[in-house]
Amino acid sequence: MTTRDRSSILTAVGLGLATAFAAAGAHAQTSAAAPESGELLTTAQIESTLQQQGIRVKEIEIKDKVAEVDAHDAQGTELDLIVDRRNGEILFRKIDD
Repeated sequence: MTTRDRSSILTAVGLGLATAFAAAGAHAQTSAAAPESGELLTTAQIESTLQQQGIRVKEIEIKDKVAEVDAHDAQGTELDLIVDRRNGEILFRKIDD
């Protein structure tokens, strides 16, 4: 994934989050690793949350309130993920070529 692709994805995710919160009044899916209100998940918490879903993390890069994650699923397929650091929700999933 190129820097340009990641930048475009983060912009789209940011716009989508702003729209979703405006329309739905901050209704978000929570996970077992959800932090206290206002806190953000650490890389360890994100990795733990993804492992519970059968995803093996290779690398996590923090970008404000989201994390870009390079990972493998249970079948060994390489994935690029964008994870919401507020609740662990996977906002974007792409099979890495």
